Formats: sequence, C-alpha cells, structure tokens
Amino acid sequence: MPMERSDPPTLRAASEDGETAAVRAAGGGSKMPRSIPIFALVAVILANPASATFANEGVSKDTPKTDAPLRQATKQELDHREALKLYGVAIFHERSNRLLEALRAFKQARQLEPEAVSIHRS
Repeated sequence: MPMERSDPPTLRAASEDGETAAVRAAGGGSKMPRSIPIFALVAVILANPASATFANEGVSKDTPKTDAPLRQATKQELDHREALKLYGVAIFHERSNRLLEALRAFKQARQLEPEAVSIHRS
C-alpha cells in the first residue's frame, strides 16, 4: 500500500478571501499590483537631485560647430549639381507623362552639362 504524501495543514488552510494562511503569515497577500512598487521606486530615484547631476556629469558643455564646407564649390561643381537636379526632375516629368516639362528640363540640364551621356540618351 503506497503511502500518500500530504502537505502541511497550514498551506492547505484557506482564509475567507481564498488566500492561504501561509501567504498571509509571511506578510504577503496584498492586493497591490506588482507594477506600482516598481513605479514608486523609479519616481523616487528620478526625483532625487543627486541622480540628475550624476546623469549630466559626462555631458560636455561645448556646443558643436556648425557644418561648413572645407572649400567653396566651383562653378563647374555647382553646374553639375544643378544638372543632376534638372535630370531628376525631367525623369519625374517623363514618368508622370508630362512630356513637355520633361523636354524643357532635359534641355536645361544639357546646357549646364553638355558632355553628360545620360542626358543625351534621354
């Protein structure tokens, strides 16, 4: 005949609201959600002025310099950029079936950069 194992009576005895007596004796059994104590701890840490100064210790007081080109762009570089922009606009107009606007943009791009092969192909 196998011997049955039984739990101690304190763990099996249930109180009126369904909690076990052992949980209540251990100080547990509160109805507070688990996230509230965590939020309270975070609020206390963030409210502490020492934590604010600790967070800013590694931050430099220097502001970064604004981006500036190392050298001025030449007229040829500016014309190349403008020709690329006009070529993109022309392709957009061509795909949108606005062929007259596309033709005007292609002509302007060709004037700015006459040796560009892609402009002549289009």
